[in-house]
Amino acid sequence: MKIIRTLTITSDEFYDFLETSVLAQANASPASRKFHRGDIRTGLRFAQGPAGARTTFVITDYVRGLRYCAQSCGVADTIFVSYHTNAKEEGLEVTYEQTIEGYEEASSKKNRFLRGFSDAVYLSRMSNSLYDIQNKILNHRQGADPKKTPSLPQRREPILYQIYKKSVEKKEKKAAEAARTNDSPPR
Repeated sequence: MKIIRTLTITSDEFYDFLETSVLAQANASPASRKFHRGDIRTGLRFAQGPAGARTTFVITDYVRGLRYCAQSCGVADTIFVSYHTNAKEEGLEVTYEQTIEGYEEASSKKNRFLRGFSDAVYLSRMSNSLYDIQNKILNHRQGADPKKTPSLPQRREPILYQIYKKSVEKKEKKAAEAARTNDSPPR
């Protein structure tokens, strides 16, 4: 699944957040050495968890300010994550892609309604995770204590409601245009 969102943060803030998160995760693992900011590059690999349920993390591609791609291989699944960023006038445009191996195959076996609902929930969670990153960065920028601040203070409307709202707005716009030109209202 892939989403594109424009966040009100800078590229440096976004990649600082990613690097800090990766370091926290890597240093929580029982590695023989501690990782530092300079270690975050393409090819970084570390494992977490007990021997029977070990999860391996690999940064598959990393260019600070442009992209971050990683893979997580666990006992149950393999997850591929990528962030591609582009600084724009409105903010930082983030293209976030996440693939869970086997999700598409399992999803295709569901009926159309359940598949659509499942995809909407998946996309909504991805969107919320990006806005959660933005909010944590904004709170950090303002000096707020992250332990006392809710992780998602500015929740977005659910994606299905956004789609419905846009379709209603389009119909209202067409009706207004028709009224201006004295045509019959659209059906």
